[in-house]
Amino acid sequence: MVRFLIAAHGYLADGLKSTLEIIVGKEAAERVSTINAFVDEQSGDVKGNIERFMQTIPYADLLIIFSDIMYGSVTQCLMPYADDERIFLITGVNFPLLCEVVSEYSFSDESKVSKDGLKNFVENAKKELIFVNSFMEETLSENETEDFFE
Repeated sequence: MVRFLIAAHGYLADGLKSTLEIIVGKEAAERVSTINAFVDEQSGDVKGNIERFMQTIPYADLLIIFSDIMYGSVTQCLMPYADDERIFLITGVNFPLLCEVVSEYSFSDESKVSKDGLKNFVENAKKELIFVNSFMEETLSENETEDFFE
């Protein structure tokens, strides 16, 4: 089975999962666990929370982890697990990436998950980061822009 973890500062992880449930469905989102870091005394023990979560993952399962920021404390606590060939760690998560990966792998065979496949999803997600004002200026004529807002 392929499982997913979103680990982030504050309540970002729960927020992403909540939105994911609306977009990809409750059944797929049920495979997603979250760790909200530094929101209370218990969540301040990020390393301990991660260790406890990792103990719940059966050895036969794969785990795809999403974290918020590369050099943040949450990702730093997750990095030692990236040496495990069953665990894939992606940082700088955005919602398009999360949707694509969870949709693709929620109900698929573990053999479909690969580093190359995940790298492609990351590249696709980078393209979803768009400054809309400039995009509109570049792709729409002045007349089309006016019509867009009417």
